[in-house]
Amino acid sequence: MNIETLKTELDEYGFVLIPDLIPSSDAERMAQRLMEIMDQIPDSPDFSGAQETSQHLRGVFNFLHPSEFDLFEQIATNPVLLELADYKLGDGFQLNTVAALWRKPGAPIGKLHADLPMLTRRETPFPTPKVCFLLNCLWMLTDFTKENGATRVMPFSHHAGIPPRAEIEYRHLVTVEGRAGSVVVLNGPVWHAAWSNTTNDQQRMGAPVPFHARWMDPTDPALGWCLHKRSVRDKFSPEMRELTQHVEDD
Repeated sequence: MNIETLKTELDEYGFVLIPDLIPSSDAERMAQRLMEIMDQIPDSPDFSGAQETSQHLRGVFNFLHPSEFDLFEQIATNPVLLELADYKLGDGFQLNTVAALWRKPGAPIGKLHADLPMLTRRETPFPTPKVCFLLNCLWMLTDFTKENGATRVMPFSHHAGIPPRAEIEYRHLVTVEGRAGSVVVLNGPVWHAAWSNTTNDQQRMGAPVPFHARWMDPTDPALGWCLHKRSVRDKFSPEMRELTQHVEDD
């Protein structure tokens, strides 16, 4: 698919799958390294291991050695993603932080949700603005299959202006499958959820890379977002430093 096709699908469906955007060997190396980190730091405040089979690490670069940055930076500085982010978010967009979502065998279905703060509460009285101000790029660092819990998405839900209703069982979700090294790009308001991992031996590792519009303030504690540490950001490549103007002091 050319870039104009990607933009069209993102506009119309609210998401687009880009297969094999980076080498699968690089994706698998990142997945293995993240599993090692998450096995070692169960007490970190940025680590959520409440469910034995589903674990979440925020601020991935805060846990890496600088010698590993080159490998991981490619999922934040890929030129295709940067062009899509510029198209949807405008000049000066920023990287929030890179996270990791590890769905092990037996992981249950995740909650259907949208990646926007205003959609985290059902009682929010205002509809979602039509302007896009968050774009989430979910990298597949392992193969994503229907059986191991690939993300499911509700096409066109970014036009609904409301979050999904917990009491409804939505019947038209699409399973986004792909090989390691693929990425699905989501408009922030699109409803999506990680599905159950029904396998006995397959690990499903995803790496969300969210970009937000320049005028958003990611330091607002109400958002609950995690920022890179200043000492970590200072070791980034020039391109990554340009994307991370907001940091957390050590």
